Amino acid sequence: MVRQSDGTVYARIAGHRATPAGPLREKGTLHMQQAIRDAGRITALGIGIIGAIDAIIINTIVAGFHEMQRLMGGTVDSHGWLGLGFAILGLIGGAMAWWRPTWAAAVLAVSGIGFAVAVHWWALLATPQLLAAAMLALSDRSPQAQRSELPTPA
Repeated sequence: MVRQSDGTVYARIAGHRATPAGPLREKGTLHMQQAIRDAGRITALGIGIIGAIDAIIINTIVAGFHEMQRLMGGTVDSHGWLGLGFAILGLIGGAMAWWRPTWAAAVLAVSGIGFAVAVHWWALLATPQLLAAAMLALSDRSPQAQRSELPTPA
């Protein structure tokens, strides 16, 4: 604990600047906040990767369905490689969720929306998973965002 000249008490966290200490900012609470952040990142990583794998499976099914229609003499406007590209983008975004949660949220959101546009109604399984992973990664409150809201000690 560090006491400033104006009487404000700050708690020093290993590797971080001093943060205001109060009844809700005790040592155990700060560790709990880190555990919650880690749980959110791990959940975003897991759901993002599972959603991307589901997108790859769905993309394969849709491509096979379109190929069968084409072989039977029908004309099909297929999504081609676009769906697979968005699925792979979702896999990359899911893998990034632990290290760069804000970037991962953006990549997962683009992947989910792009996959829905590419494969239409077939995306009802994968797109909600990718968007949920994006929201979980975005809800992560990084220490940089928390420090910018706190008063800096003089």
